[in-house]
Amino acid sequence: SAIGWLHVLGRSGLLNRWIAGLLGLERAPLNVYSVGGAIWILGLSAFPLVTLPVLSGLEGIDAELEEDVLLLGSRWDALRYVTLPLILPALLSGALLAFLVGLAEFAVPSFLSVNVYTVEVFARFAAFYDHAAGAAAALPLLLIALAAFCAERWLAGRRPRVALDVPYGAPRGFDPGRWRILALVACSVPVTLAVAVPVLALACRAPSLSDYRFAWEVAYREVINSLLFAPCAATVAVVMALPIAWSIARARIPASGQLVEAASLLPVALPGMLLGIGLIRIWNRPAPFVWMYQSPCIVILGQVARALPFAVLCLAGRWGQIPVALEEAARIAGASSARVLWSVLLPSLRSGLRAGWCLGLAAAMAELQTTLLVYPPGAATLPVRIFTLQHDGQAENVAALCMIMTAMAVLPAAAAWTMGRREEDQS
Repeated sequence: SAIGWLHVLGRSGLLNRWIAGLLGLERAPLNVYSVGGAIWILGLSAFPLVTLPVLSGLEGIDAELEEDVLLLGSRWDALRYVTLPLILPALLSGALLAFLVGLAEFAVPSFLSVNVYTVEVFARFAAFYDHAAGAAAALPLLLIALAAFCAERWLAGRRPRVALDVPYGAPRGFDPGRWRILALVACSVPVTLAVAVPVLALACRAPSLSDYRFAWEVAYREVINSLLFAPCAATVAVVMALPIAWSIARARIPASGQLVEAASLLPVALPGMLLGIGLIRIWNRPAPFVWMYQSPCIVILGQVARALPFAVLCLAGRWGQIPVALEEAARIAGASSARVLWSVLLPSLRSGLRAGWCLGLAAAMAELQTTLLVYPPGAATLPVRIFTLQHDGQAENVAALCMIMTAMAVLPAAAAWTMGRREEDQS
């Protein structure tokens, strides 16, 4: 997304050239190499982080709840008193994820030459090799992340989390009526800005098949590594997130659940280089641990750490909507814990599983900072190669590789989401 917007709003970008030619200007009127440009790009990049958890929450709403309110009031009453309270945990979780990702982001400010605090932390590690000073410099980021988490918990706690009596109920369709055109525009604009504009800009920068063929020759090994590593990391993260999400949603003491949730968010709040240094110190030891440090498993482990918070928040929000009575009824009927998980909980968690896996795949696919520090020879991923080529000024190769990486992240996630929805419709 960042590189695509560079080709749109950069000094020689498509939009800047068009505006300059239209108005007869000698200099580019728009400057993306600024704090405002970084905020714009990071905000659009965070769009899916909020959308997918909210979509998962909306799919879990029983249509009868909204219909009961519609019998007595208006659509706005249904939105205010039913829909928004039910999706509030998912909405706040997505907002928290977007904030934490932006707080710890390094690549986008680096591309835009914007000096943010994360770049300073990276300089302590990479330029001065002062690990202790780098870890100390990262402490304010952790404090800010903790404050954001406490604010999110306080806002979510002001409204009780509502458990759905019928978690399998299909969500109610919405007919905007005379506001149809306005609703279409409101939905299309953010999707166009977040997805279509940067993708089209990249396609214009690398329009021919020869660009992609040459890019493949330059980075085929990294493409294959990313195709192998990221789905494995997303799957492992979802499996690990299940017990964590259960402990958050079913904690008898609310403070313990909040403590577990805060701990699960640490990997996304920490700068990636700090996480990489931690992995090096843990696994760079004599046998039998050295095999992990010298194998691609260390890269997958870093990707799992990045993907885990996304899976946890998607599953925890969805798990909180499942009534405890369903589990208790299954156990009274004689079902074992494994049977309850397989036959009762997992079907109710399908939308959360899909959202967690899709977001985890995107996070693992785009992971850069940790991989830069830990990857062994032959285990570099595509973001590492793109980062190197971007700083070498190879714009066509970078654009082609960004298009390839977009397809690698979007197509598997879209296929998984489509198959999951089809299974739900058939059931």
